This record gives sequence, structure tokens and C-alpha cells, in this order.
Amino acid sequence: MIVASIIILSVMITLSFITLVAFSQAARGGQFENPEEAAKTIFDAAEPIGEPTDPNLRRL
Repeated sequence: MIVASIIILSVMITLSFITLVAFSQAARGGQFENPEEAAKTIFDAAEPIGEPTDPNLRRL
């Protein structure tokens, strides 16, 4: 029981550290500076904002 708890705790600490490092890298890289513009980068002239081009979505 103690060994399992130690293993789980060490995995949790390791994953938390990796998450913190990834978040800090993203923050330093400027990925959170303009979230409104970043949300629109997936759209292009072929798919304007607010107009789905997927035929399956038009049926909804």
C-alpha cells in the first residue's frame, strides 16, 4: 500500500512539473498574448468565420 502511494505520488509530481514547464514555455513564447486573434487562425478564405463549410454541420 505504501509503495503504491509513493509511486502514484511520484508520477503526480512528475506530471505536474512537466505541465508547469510546458505552460511556462508557452507563456514565454507569447502564445497567450492575443487569444482573440489566435482563435481565428484556423479560418482562411475557404472557410470564413461563422460559416461552416462541412456539409454534415449544415444539417444541424
